[in-house]
Amino acid sequence: MSKHTPGPWKVTLSGGPDKSYRIESDERAIARVFGMSFEENRYTDACLIAAAPEMLHALKWWAGQIEENPDYARFKNLAFDRLLQVIAKAEGK
Repeated sequence: MSKHTPGPWKVTLSGGPDKSYRIESDERAIARVFGMSFEENRYTDACLIAAAPEMLHALKWWAGQIEENPDYARFKNLAFDRLLQVIAKAEGK
């Protein structure tokens, strides 16, 4: 499996009548969200795509903590806070 474009990714509004959203990394396009969906849906879809590298990283980190520490209760708050941050980004907050 090849590697994905490194994050962070961000969402920008593309000009034109279609009001599409561009997902980019270092000013390079990763993806573009446009189509028949409502504008609000296009924006939240783009935010979800842009959060993908951070979500993957957070999930891998959490899995590592659980794997390395069978009694992971002490890591619960740190992992939970990080997951909430990534979820907020995916929701465009």
